[in-house]
Amino acid sequence: MFVRRLLPVAPLFLLCVPHAFGQLPKKLEKCLPYLTLAQEIREMQPPLMRARMHVIRVEFDSNDGIPADAQEEISGKLQSRVLEPALDSAYLSDLENEIAEVGVRGVLRDRGYFKVIATARLTPLWREGTDIGVVVTISATQFWRNLRSDAS
Repeated sequence: MFVRRLLPVAPLFLLCVPHAFGQLPKKLEKCLPYLTLAQEIREMQPPLMRARMHVIRVEFDSNDGIPADAQEEISGKLQSRVLEPALDSAYLSDLENEIAEVGVRGVLRDRGYFKVIATARLTPLWREGTDIGVVVTISATQFWRNLRSDAS
């Protein structure tokens, strides 16, 4: 009995749900002759400035024992890319974390070293506008148990 009473009201509820959140669908938003509040907010925000970081040199801590071929692969990947972080207050530390996690740990993980704690330090050498040349110093503390060599 209760379900029969809700049946006529259910289509009205389903039609009103998108409007209850106060957002218009993107297709309808484009058809309006005026800007919505969300569009005005997007237009008022300044565009993100991006830096172009060129890795000039990669240095490794000599006490870490990272294999020479892994060092060459890591430095080759870093020097071939131009990194473009957004210029906010913590762009250097964000980029350091990205290099340590993706660049160093990723290469070592592919080689079978799963327990690696890597850190990277960026030292700016020169700056011309948004172009920045940096030296990356990499240190890695690892538990050198290579699972691939143990399996053989």
